[in-house]
Amino acid sequence: MNEKRVKKMMLNKRIVIEGEKVHNVGYRPFLLWKACELGIPNYDAKNVEEEGKQMMIVSFGGEENQVKSFIEFVKENYPPRAKVSGVSEDEPPERVMSMDSYIKFLHVEQLYELAHIPQIYKELKNVNGVIQI
Repeated sequence: MNEKRVKKMMLNKRIVIEGEKVHNVGYRPFLLWKACELGIPNYDAKNVEEEGKQMMIVSFGGEENQVKSFIEFVKENYPPRAKVSGVSEDEPPERVMSMDSYIKFLHVEQLYELAHIPQIYKELKNVNGVIQI
């Protein structure tokens, strides 16, 4: 039997999330979890700061139903500590890295940040050994 496989149309999208506090609130893992749940195969998210404003740029690609569901989720949900002033769609990227590549990238980035915790701790201590926050 010769079965024809129907190739589904893949869409790439880019969303910009901005606000007073969108960095360091768990936003990237929060959205990554939903993208994985929806089976989105291509994903990338970056924290960016422009003119003192925090933004997160999320690029993703998948089948139309996955993309629509993800956009709806992003527009209606955010981490509890986030202070979002806007969510908008931007010019879609030509290519988006694979989900597996992004997960590896995120792990490396988080390990890099953890490696600096002892140094940050030392810098926070004053002469008397009290942490200054």
